[in-house]
Amino acid sequence: IDFSKIIEIEPQSPPAVFFERAKAYFNLQKIEASLQDFSQTIKLNPASAIAYQNRARIYYLQKKNDLALADLKLAIQYKPNYEDALDLRSHIYWETQQYALMLNDIDILLKMNPYNWSAFLKRGIVLVQQNQMEAALKDFNRVIEKKAEGYEAEAYLQRGKAY
Repeated sequence: IDFSKIIEIEPQSPPAVFFERAKAYFNLQKIEASLQDFSQTIKLNPASAIAYQNRARIYYLQKKNDLALADLKLAIQYKPNYEDALDLRSHIYWETQQYALMLNDIDILLKMNPYNWSAFLKRGIVLVQQNQMEAALKDFNRVIEKKAEGYEAEAYLQRGKAY
């Protein structure tokens, strides 16, 4: 589908056309064009949680964490149980060493999805840093016991570091 042609023919295109073109631009690594279309999507549909989350991802890649966090706040405001937005926000909090906020988001994520092995690993790593070894080992052991494909080796590694 040629989204640019649709927009050219109908400049008042619905937000979904801009959103889809933004995704296409992102996949083509045309980041600035993608950012503009996600912003246009938000302008046309200010309650689009997914547009805020996608724009936040671009801001995060551009190392504009303040802008990313602002968009993620709005995404979660419009869609409170938005797993992708909570996951990205927890990752930014982790990278910026805002551990209490990160752990709060991880707890929400794990209530929503008790099989989010990445969340268990991230929480375990932070708990080790906070010298909460018993809780950290519990998280690593859970991933290992469930034989979580793609996460099991990292859980063994982190558990070894914790001992």
